[in-house]
Amino acid sequence: MVKYVNRIPLRNLWTDDLKEIKAKRGRRLTTSDIQSMLQVGTVTFVVANLGTPLQWIQLDECFRFWKSIKNNIADEEEIFLDNYPDEFAYVATEWNEESGERIILLETHH
Repeated sequence: MVKYVNRIPLRNLWTDDLKEIKAKRGRRLTTSDIQSMLQVGTVTFVVANLGTPLQWIQLDECFRFWKSIKNNIADEEEIFLDNYPDEFAYVATEWNEESGERIILLETHH
């Protein structure tokens, strides 16, 4: 069975095997916030796009993935899609997981 993203903003996170992640939504992140987090170490990126399953980016891919999407992070509250490559933007939020894992959720707007 597969669970699809059916609303944004998300209220919870889950794994591919439908296990709910015990994490709470935290602050909205800017490009510079994420860059600062990456200077400390790896983070887990999760991409949410309506109608698709959550996409979990492997830890060993986080820096490569970041380089490919950093220009699509919406730093401002009002999003004008024509200001972003390929006319889509991510709203990034920090999620605080019980084990201390650093999770950044990227909610897709297009």
